Amino acid sequence: MAELEEEIQQLQNELEKVQLDQNCAQQREARAAEKTLAMRSQKSRKEEYLAARPQTQSSYINYSVLEGIFKWKPLLFAPPFMSFQFLGCFAESSVSLSFDVSKGSTAIGCRAKIDPSTYRPKPGAVRRKLTRSGAACLKRNIGEVVKRFSSKPLKSHSEIGPLLVNLDWQFGRLEALSVELSAIESRNKSNILLSNGKTAFEMELSGCIFTFTLCTNYPTEPMKMQIDVLEKGKIIDIPKLKRHLIKHVKPGHQYLTRLVNCIETYAKV
Repeated sequence: MAELEEEIQQLQNELEKVQLDQNCAQQREARAAEKTLAMRSQKSRKEEYLAARPQTQSSYINYSVLEGIFKWKPLLFAPPFMSFQFLGCFAESSVSLSFDVSKGSTAIGCRAKIDPSTYRPKPGAVRRKLTRSGAACLKRNIGEVVKRFSSKPLKSHSEIGPLLVNLDWQFGRLEALSVELSAIESRNKSNILLSNGKTAFEMELSGCIFTFTLCTNYPTEPMKMQIDVLEKGKIIDIPKLKRHLIKHVKPGHQYLTRLVNCIETYAKV
């Protein structure tokens, strides 16, 4: 009888050991299944990453390009519409630009408007002032640019970035021109003339009226200059003065300012 009980106890111990081994095996199998699932998930994520990488790189390049256009602030990105705000130095150059891409890549509608109410000067920025005619000159010139490009739809999405870069350059150049004209007008007896889509600068000096007609590509091209003698008996060698200006003042940064300074110096001799 004692031997039978001992044998039964031994069988129970072996059964418990088998059950323990079985539980350990099941736990190892569960851990192996979890690792397999994790590896499959990791492989799937890697495949998704590799598939999305070209598009991500393209988006990053586009973002970097737009980020470099520091004077354009994105206002809306809600396909099929997107809009930007030009962060200019003056209310007269506050332009909002909207694109409609609902027609796909075949044609992109482009609308622009000048809205001084949206002008917000940057905190801490130096506030520049324009004369009344300088502000009118800037508003007219900005309007001409807006009218020129807003009537033509873009052919593809790839033209949006270059358009913003081009407008950034044009608006900045027109702002600089208005600042320059205002500065000269403030210290000289002069006027800014706006007529027939052209900008001219007229000043009186040493008994003469000097009229400069600014070209579209100012300040990179020579200006047309006209000199009229006001005072009778005033002797001035106009051809000699023009030769002097052509020789000493070349197109470039603050072209008109340097012309005026050269004329003032020449008149004092």
